[in-house]
Amino acid sequence: MSPDLGGQGGRLDLTDNDMIVDYTGASPIASIHGLIKNGYNNGSWTGVGGIKSSRAASSPNAGEAGKTALGYGEASALGISSFDGISVDSTSILIKYTYYGDANLDGDADGVDIGTWATNFTGELGGSAGATMTWAQGDWDYDGDVDGVDAGLWATAFTGELGGAGLVVQVDEPLSRQAAEVLEGLGIAVVPEPLSVTTPVIVMALSLKRSGRKMRG
Repeated sequence: MSPDLGGQGGRLDLTDNDMIVDYTGASPIASIHGLIKNGYNNGSWTGVGGIKSSRAASSPNAGEAGKTALGYGEASALGISSFDGISVDSTSILIKYTYYGDANLDGDADGVDIGTWATNFTGELGGSAGATMTWAQGDWDYDGDVDGVDAGLWATAFTGELGGAGLVVQVDEPLSRQAAEVLEGLGIAVVPEPLSVTTPVIVMALSLKRSGRKMRG
């Protein structure tokens, strides 16, 4: 089942709240994606329909300004059995008010999340027509692909801590040269230099601003 927004005039404002969609039968994740994309409205979060967040639109807290969104994903794919203190089963879609780039919905945008982005990268300027990537795979602007725009959103919202050696991220899948170039453009060095890399890759963030905050979960 999909959320029934008829009683809300076709729209639902989650502000800074989260939502659980427990379903039976086929997953409605494509419908959830479409509803949030409508609310997102090219980054303004002022869509007249769908699921939106007025908190993301106004960002009253300085540390959240322009950095927050509604993330979503299948509980089964995320390996989550408890969400906001509520037990969830594998046939649940979780929607969370969080930072751009928070692929695993743990309340921050860190190296684990950009590792997910790198694994699912679909192309610097966008993936193939009809791509259907989800937020949990690194599509943080809801356009169906995982590209440089999404990495830029992650960098803007980055909440991790950088030590003297930078941020170390383990990527366990092959990393394309294009993905490496996008990361390098954000000030992230890739070691070793990939040539269609077939072994685990270490990426190190050299210079990123951080908020040091984690969204409550």
